[in-house]
Amino acid sequence: MTGRRRGFSLFELMMVMAILVVAFFLALPAIQPMISTNNLQAASDAIQAHWTEMRTRAVAEGQPYRFAIKEKTGEYKIAPDTKEYWGGSGEADTVNTDVKPLVLEDKLPGKIVFQKYEVTCCDSCAAAQGSGSGGWSHVLTFLPNGTAREDVQISFGQDGARSMILVMRGMTGTVTTVDEKETRP
Repeated sequence: MTGRRRGFSLFELMMVMAILVVAFFLALPAIQPMISTNNLQAASDAIQAHWTEMRTRAVAEGQPYRFAIKEKTGEYKIAPDTKEYWGGSGEADTVNTDVKPLVLEDKLPGKIVFQKYEVTCCDSCAAAQGSGSGGWSHVLTFLPNGTAREDVQISFGQDGARSMILVMRGMTGTVTTVDEKETRP
């Protein structure tokens, strides 16, 4: 019988592992933009889905729903636009329904943050804008008739990378996505 070996030595296995680790770190800069792009698209899809759900709930339950953010973070909150959920800066009282209201506090995926937002609204809703209870900035309110009080332009992304803008027309509820490809300083 010849002296054939049946396996690999520990040294050989360690060399293969070292080569794989080096290859991974060399490929990482090429993979990062893909991960960032996926997180950006996931954030856009999540916000649009939540806005659709809010609009549907506002119509079905007959009560307004508010979307608020914490600037420079990825945190957002959705709840009926009542004092119960917003600490005195909402509408009078909760509408009594048999349906449990949508209340959600969540965060955008990855390191995506809300960078800036612009709200255009009528004079009657201007007083409700700005920072509210708990550092929440009121961005959008869907009304029971299916419209929104505000036209909204909200920008989110990752620092030093491209960002995305969602533009929502209050009267129609139409959402347009604008992808900013330029790099931020």
